[in-house]
Amino acid sequence: MEGYDDPHDLVRDIVSSGLAEKLARYSPMGFTGPMALGGYYFPGAIKKTEDGLDFGEEFKNYLKVLKDKYIGIIMVMAQYHANLGLEYLGTMCPVADEGGGIHQLAEVFAACIAKLPELRTN
Repeated sequence: MEGYDDPHDLVRDIVSSGLAEKLARYSPMGFTGPMALGGYYFPGAIKKTEDGLDFGEEFKNYLKVLKDKYIGIIMVMAQYHANLGLEYLGTMCPVADEGGGIHQLAEVFAACIAKLPELRTN
């Protein structure tokens, strides 16, 4: 990414900027984990701003469309489940909820990335 020579600095700034939490809140349940574990990449997903790091506009729009479609589906399912006396389904990734653990996961990831150079020399 432009403006970062060291990938460790970029990962540290992504974690400290709260982008992991923001992604988990913006994306529907079942999106963040599989995309990350699958190694998918969105060009221009993160941009450097005067205030730090943020999502690029195209990526924000993609997430909005994805979330809107998901909410439309989930609302139909929620009504169906309500008719059966079941709980309403959530509209965001479960780890994004307060105390959900996304920040801790992001910090662990950053710590692992920081250890990579040390592990490669051993």
